Amino acid sequence: MRNQLRTHTRKIRYGDIAAERALESLVPGRTTVEAVERGCSLMLRGFVLTQLEMARSYWGEDFAVFLTGGDATLVSEIVPDARLVPDLVFVGLAMACPLS
Repeated sequence: MRNQLRTHTRKIRYGDIAAERALESLVPGRTTVEAVERGCSLMLRGFVLTQLEMARSYWGEDFAVFLTGGDATLVSEIVPDARLVPDLVFVGLAMACPLS
């Protein structure tokens, strides 16, 4: 979503350094970059927390959480027991489609 806003919205333009700086805090933004970056980060965190609540309602505490993808590190602090697996898709492909 952040990428779409940054690249396909005419008046929302800022660099990667500004984006990183905006995420140093999660208080409501006062600039466009702060509002977009923090809003997207908080939305992602809210989604993850909701998924954890749903998992607990189904399985109690008997489940494992794997974080993967480009934004996994943004939510890793709110799911401290999660396993961070950067290449999970490739691990699955290697299991499903072995070369030999």
